[in-house]
Parts: sequence; structure tokens; C-alpha cells
Amino acid sequence: MVKYAFEKLYADLVTSDGTVCIAYLAWTELFGVRHASAGLELYTPDGRREVHHARAGVALPDLDARSWQVRFELPSGPFELTHEACAGGWEPPGGQADLSWSVKSAAGRAEARFLGEPGRGPLVGRGYADWVVLRRPTRQLGLGQVDWGRAHVGDETLIWNRIRTERGDAWTRVLSLGAVREEVTELHLEEHAEGVTVGARGARPIELDRGRVLHEGPALDRERFPSPLVRGLVTLVSPKMTETRWVRRARRGAEHGWAVHERVRFGSAA
Repeated sequence: MVKYAFEKLYADLVTSDGTVCIAYLAWTELFGVRHASAGLELYTPDGRREVHHARAGVALPDLDARSWQVRFELPSGPFELTHEACAGGWEPPGGQADLSWSVKSAAGRAEARFLGEPGRGPLVGRGYADWVVLRRPTRQLGLGQVDWGRAHVGDETLIWNRIRTERGDAWTRVLSLGAVREEVTELHLEEHAEGVTVGARGARPIELDRGRVLHEGPALDRERFPSPLVRGLVTLVSPKMTETRWVRRARRGAEHGWAVHERVRFGSAA
């Protein structure tokens, strides 16, 4: 019997005005009992954050298809997020045996619809989606800090993931998509007064402005986990985690776009 497993689909889109919509489907198995959850977070340019929870778990779509859709029921009615992946299917080598991360939609067209709220128009933008599987409780993985994100500029997309453990080990993977597809292990991520410079070996860097903080604080906050019982169970398998999530305007030369990225600190680093 599997004592613990966690699987999560993260799928987002960022629109031309910097609105960010994130949908997730998650399955947690603890001592043979499997629990499903789903929901979304919406961040608008005026600084508002909305957290919505699905009424019930949903089926996982075929993430290997060129086009797939997440659909679940909110209290206000159905919600749909459709991804048409221009590039995906990236599963970087290495990493930890009990933690796997793969990109399902590296760059593509995404559209979100709140079908139960006719007053909300569709959200259309660039999309990203990944799939994470844990086979040990997060508390036992020895994680210190995770930096991950993606920048869409013109027809190019840069995706990065850097995992640092409490021991000081680091695992870094970067995917550069454009005229040439390249996978590298060297990440240049520099924070400065004007924003952030991000790049990979051999590629021109992308400049990110100061941007907007979407969420800062506990990753297991009351909005995401309103039930005290569920929140208590999650803290049994997860260490203290703090998250900072940004959306920033991105620029490379004369081309412009958007970047969404996060930093999560674990345990004593949180």
C-alpha cells in the first residue's frame, strides 16, 4: 500500500494586461485514502486576488494531447480552462527520486471561461502547465528553496526551475524555446533595483521589471485551505512554507511580453 503520494496539475494563463489565472487539480493519498481537490486563483491588475474552490474533484485530461481542457464546478457555475500547447512534453533529467516535475504546456494559447458568470468575459493569453508528483511527504524531502517560472517574450519562452536542499545541494534545469529549442543546467537569475535579469547559457538575457507581487505569505494559507481539518492534515506532511509569486513585464531587445515566477522557502528557510 502506498502510504503517501501527491500529484498536481498546475495550469495558468497571463493576458495582455497582466491578469493571471491559475487552475490546479490535486490528488493526495495518505495511508490508502485518496483525496481530490481543484480550484483556481485569479489575480487582476488592480491588485485583487480571488481564490475559488471546486465543489468536487475532477478527472485529469489527456495532457499529451495538443489541446486539452480542465473543467470543474464552482459555486457560481462551471469553469473551463483550455490549453492549446505550441510546445510541451518536457521532462528534464535528474532531480530527486521522490520528486518529479515535467512541463506539459511550455507555451501556447490558453483561454479561461467562467460559464456561470456571464458578466465575466473570457480570459485569453499565453499559457503554461506542469505536472508534479511526490512519493514522500514534503517534510522528508529536505527542501530549502525552490525558484521556478517562465517568461514569454515575442515568440520565445524561457522556463526555469532551481531546487536547493537544506544541505546546500542544487538542481537546476532551464528550457529555452524559440527558433532553437535548448535544454541547459545553468541559470542566470539576478535581482536588482530595476527588477530581475533572467537567462540561460548562450542566450540573450530577458529583463523583467519590478512587476507586481501576486501573493506573499504562507503557501498553506486559509484562503487556499479554508477547512481547519484539511489544513491540519496538510501541515502533518508539509513543513512550513512561504511563497512569493510575481507577474512582471518582460523585455528582450525590442520584444515584450510577461513573466510569472515564484520563490518558495521551506522549513527553517521560511
